Amino acid sequence: MNQKSVKIYLCAIILILGFYACQPFRPHRTNSPEEMLPSFFPDYGALSEKTDQWWEDFNNTELNALMQRAFTDNFTIQSAWARLDQADATAIKAGADLYPQASLDASAGSTHLEDSTKDNYSSVLAASYEVDLWGRVRSEKTAVHLDAVATRCDLESAAMTVAAELARLWIEILEQRAQKILLEQQLGANQVYLELVELRFQKAMVSALDVFQQKQAVHRVLAQIPLVEASLRTSQNKLALLVGAKSSSQVKLRGDQLPDVPPLPLTGLPLELIKNRPDVRAALMRLQAADWKMAVAQADRLPALRLTARAGYENNDFLALFDNWLVNVAANLTAPLFDGHRRLAEFRRSQAVVAERLIQYQQTLLTAAMEVQNALVREFKQGEHIRSLEKQTQFTKLALELSRQRYLKGLSDYLPVLTALTSADNLEADMIRSKREMLIYRINLYRSLGGRWTSELFRKDTRVKHLPKDGN
Repeated sequence: MNQKSVKIYLCAIILILGFYACQPFRPHRTNSPEEMLPSFFPDYGALSEKTDQWWEDFNNTELNALMQRAFTDNFTIQSAWARLDQADATAIKAGADLYPQASLDASAGSTHLEDSTKDNYSSVLAASYEVDLWGRVRSEKTAVHLDAVATRCDLESAAMTVAAELARLWIEILEQRAQKILLEQQLGANQVYLELVELRFQKAMVSALDVFQQKQAVHRVLAQIPLVEASLRTSQNKLALLVGAKSSSQVKLRGDQLPDVPPLPLTGLPLELIKNRPDVRAALMRLQAADWKMAVAQADRLPALRLTARAGYENNDFLALFDNWLVNVAANLTAPLFDGHRRLAEFRRSQAVVAERLIQYQQTLLTAAMEVQNALVREFKQGEHIRSLEKQTQFTKLALELSRQRYLKGLSDYLPVLTALTSADNLEADMIRSKREMLIYRINLYRSLGGRWTSELFRKDTRVKHLPKDGN
């Protein structure tokens, strides 16, 4: 290589390094929507710190075991793990262009002539590398990595949803069992009343109308039992599917009474939802990924420099194949001149994607704050409803006893007794349903507050190494 060629190569290297050091395209910082959040949540008399694994506040070993089973066997979570594997592999592919690509090609052959055979051996080592002048490759790698982090957040969000749905089904099963026990008790009480009325009818103290009315009350209760049993069976089937069981017989639950509502947890500040809600973190990661993809589209409009090198030799003698090598080094500069505005359109499309992702992030963030506020106010008002219902039940039972005494003394007909008895039965069932709603509102509050417990999720197959969860 002569002196002039050396100078040319040195100038080219200096120029390349200068371009590489500039890297002018970086994501633009978007306006933070966090300032749109309220400064604090309403205070409804929170009494305790929230347990990160919130379902443990119910102090039920069966529920704890179901949760652990669901986190490994639930089909939605398993699918989320598979999507995370895909995202991880895509992220690795995106970073492959940061390194030189090398290949080795070796061949051997022979040519048969009339009176001889000529052997031929060759080997070629080829390498190529794209100089990342404008940071396009690194931007693409960062964008895909952030997409993978968002996919991990999707997995954690799915786990939170599964946990809340499992707890709600558990509450519904307990409520339906409690309703069935209540109906059986009401059936027994109504049959006692029927015996009383029939006895008075036999003594000609009342008309047949009273007997028919009480029989109607008995069958009113009987008609509700099959519906409760059907709801109980379907809830058990849903619960089995949620934990990945083949049938409800593989999920054993012995409880039949609703648990007490745990003390109201401290909600913290609305800004904490950004780190405690995986769906919010996923929206933020996708917004940042869209920013980096816009930098990729901008850099793609500029020239690209690719270095190639080939070294090879061809010889008739295999033993002398590696004695002499022919080396070829080249630098190719490719600049787009006219592409029908394809690259410009891609850049504008990526700008629109950033705008869309920003709106989605704002919506997700504000929706998360709204869910916390809704859960708080619903639980608080449900508590007021239950206290009023308790008073109503108390007065209805007093009215039932008074009407029964008046009926036995012949001071009134049977209609006030039947009315009070029906009201008392309905109020007892409403009380169980209202307590169930109260517990579900608490579960919704736990779900809306999020938590960092999902960062410790694991699966049975731990062969695949996953990317970090913080996007760094």
